Parts: sequence; C-alpha cells; structure tokens
Amino acid sequence: MIVLTSAIVFTFLILIVILFQVALAVGVPWGEYAMGGKFPGKNPFPCGLLAYFRLQFSIHGYHCSE
Repeated sequence: MIVLTSAIVFTFLILIVILFQVALAVGVPWGEYAMGGKFPGKNPFPCGLLAYFRLQFSIHGYHCSE
C-alpha cells in the first residue's frame, strides 16, 4: 500500500514539474518563479530552450522510474 501511495504522489508531483516546464518552454511569463527570479516576466529564448531540455529530462526520469 505504501508503494502505491508513493507512486501516486510521485506521479502527481512530477506532472506539476512537467507542466511548469512546458509552460516556460512555450513562453508563459513565469520567469520570476524560475531560475531564482532572474528574468521577471517572459524568459529570453535561451532560457526557454533550457526549459525544453529540462522538460525532456523530467519526462525521461519519470519513465525510468516505472
């Protein structure tokens, strides 16, 4: 039971991270919540590209944990 509960909690939390990274990659102005708030508003293009790569790592890590 504890393993199932842990898996559900992990899935929910990683989906939040994945959705946040998707939002940053497509240009949602949440820069103050990412990278220590260095770029308030919309992140510059290189940071959006980095968000895309972090998204890929998050998805890959999720699939490796199954």
